[in-house]
Amino acid sequence: MTSPPTDNRRPDVRRLSAIMFTDIVGYSAITQRDESLALSLLDEHNRLLREVIAEHGGSVVKTVGDAFLAEFASALDAVKAAMAAQTVLHTRNATASGEPIRIRIGIHLGDVVYRDGDVFGDGVNIAARVQSIAEAEGICISGDVAGQVENKIGVSLIPLGTPKMKNIERSIPVFAVQMPWMANVKATGNRRARLKWKTLLLVVPAVLLVIAGAAWLIRVSSPTPAQLSLAVLPFADLSQTRDQEYLGDGLAEEILNQLAQVPSLQLVGRTSSFSFKGKNEDLRGIGQKLGVANLLEGSVRKDGKQLRITAQLIRTDDGTHLWSKTYARELKDVFAVQDEIARDVATALSIKLEAGVLTRAAGGTTNVEAYEKLLRAREVHAKGSRDNIANSAKLLREAVELDPDFGAAWVALVWVLYQMSDWSLNDNIAVSREITDIVARNVRAAPTAPWTLQLQGQDHLSHYRWAEAAAALQSVQKTPYGARRTVDAFSNPPIFLKWSSLHSTGRLREGAQMGDEWARVDPLSSNASATKIMWSMYVGRDEEALAEYARGKALGMPAEWPMLTRLLRRENTDPAALKAQFVAIGADKAETDSLHRQIFDNLGKPQVLRAVLQSALEAPSPAGESLASVAIYADGFGERDLALSAIRKDAVNPAVRNPYRIGSLLWYPYKTKLRADPRFKVLVREIGLVDYWRKTGNWGDYCKPVGNDDFECR
Repeated sequence: MTSPPTDNRRPDVRRLSAIMFTDIVGYSAITQRDESLALSLLDEHNRLLREVIAEHGGSVVKTVGDAFLAEFASALDAVKAAMAAQTVLHTRNATASGEPIRIRIGIHLGDVVYRDGDVFGDGVNIAARVQSIAEAEGICISGDVAGQVENKIGVSLIPLGTPKMKNIERSIPVFAVQMPWMANVKATGNRRARLKWKTLLLVVPAVLLVIAGAAWLIRVSSPTPAQLSLAVLPFADLSQTRDQEYLGDGLAEEILNQLAQVPSLQLVGRTSSFSFKGKNEDLRGIGQKLGVANLLEGSVRKDGKQLRITAQLIRTDDGTHLWSKTYARELKDVFAVQDEIARDVATALSIKLEAGVLTRAAGGTTNVEAYEKLLRAREVHAKGSRDNIANSAKLLREAVELDPDFGAAWVALVWVLYQMSDWSLNDNIAVSREITDIVARNVRAAPTAPWTLQLQGQDHLSHYRWAEAAAALQSVQKTPYGARRTVDAFSNPPIFLKWSSLHSTGRLREGAQMGDEWARVDPLSSNASATKIMWSMYVGRDEEALAEYARGKALGMPAEWPMLTRLLRRENTDPAALKAQFVAIGADKAETDSLHRQIFDNLGKPQVLRAVLQSALEAPSPAGESLASVAIYADGFGERDLALSAIRKDAVNPAVRNPYRIGSLLWYPYKTKLRADPRFKVLVREIGLVDYWRKTGNWGDYCKPVGNDDFECR
């Protein structure tokens, strides 16, 4: 951490520093309107900024009214601090009522002079001028800073040219840091200004002429990487009864999965593409929001056993139709037409496609009625609520009854059953029997089938057979089913098996990398966003979690629960902020006997809260979901004993243990140093994790061996 300048420094000490300059937007107007409010906002602003600057190794040199001048040893630390500060304030503005606090931040890297505890020099002046260029809630940096941080901060840098700065004679390139809520920042300046600043001296006019002269040839001949990007929109339901939406969704999803097998084709995930369903939005605007050069859209009409499908490929820059075709088929040919459309699209884009991915051998079906049951189950499940989830399970049971070898339906059914196991202990016991029967049935009927390996892997995880689960995962990944490339994690169960294996055994950094990739390819998916937030929190990347939360809020994604748990982990949580976050998750509107409502109603009453948590823990038929909440709440309120009891009760539950939840119980970023407790060590030994770690050498991120016989966790 950089030491703050003090009076005992030698006069006129010169050194290279990253200088951050901040300013509150509209502060003078607030002061004129309500001076006491302005002072209150300034106090809050100062507290938040001092915390963030200190956390990133910086030091506050001085404050001038509502402006901050801070110094950092590195440009990267300064930019990360700026991003964290803007994220904290943006989140505060989104969740708190009353006057927002919006600031501009400017950063420059250069020589500064220290004298008598203050800093002077051109570097300070440039930082102040760069700050004035930033938008509200924005960050601008000089070209010197951009050269240090490019490709290291996880967001884009938008070139703003070389704007004229008062009293600064030399031209200084300026870049805006593309924060998630500032999606419309545009690059400005001439063609040279839009190039990466470090390459300007290397680019000669001849290169620019070659690029300009070749542009038309590139556009009409072989595709560029930018052209090889595509989003598949849901096919519109044109049936007379308008009750075939599930068929159009399923058609688009299977075409997407087919095209995902082409490594050179950049695809946007299903959830992001499907977010435009039912919206009369300009296709060029959709392409811009999804960042793709091409869109595939279409319609489907089903009349009895007849299908009429229309598909068209559109270039998003100008709306040009590249290809279109109508397919008149019988319903029994729906699988063939999916392959045919995918091949035709690939041909139109001049790419090679090996179609027929979800074949019988990979867990598919040739039974149209069973396939329709699967599609309907997906549609019903997406609506949420216990009734809909139970109904989706019913439809999936009917699908496998129609085709007992429909592997994809068996896997989907077990996944839904794991969800149902969280509802109560009685549901848990009944579901446990059904899952056991399903696994045994598939082992007998198709012991080497990829879906059987998938089901076995999940079952091994739920019973803490770690080595067997790893072997099953390795086997399933060697099959076409497991190796299938996909842009939507929910359409590829082996991805979730791998995530669950990493999560359960504590290998969180690897899981976080998978979460980052999913969020990248499916940018409008609330599930992908929530997953990225969760994994970022697990590995201590709170700033990234906050940034993703802010991005999700701007897109209308519900991701309030992770933010509530983050507040619970803080040592000194503002009661008003905690209460506001409880309101955001709907605790104030839940039934009065729900755990969340009882916690909300008794915030600030430690003894009552403890009694509420104890009662939930001792309930005769607690849901696994409730036990996880008890652990998180108890830890957040400093009740480590209660938290450990809840974790143990869920972990040693004799019925089914959801393989997608056990990792959350063990590796949630607890506040009370719970994992250092000897009782936690006993538990991870008891469930066999320590032996597995020692045999494989793949220790969880939070634990490490001590000698040959002991270990420690943090």
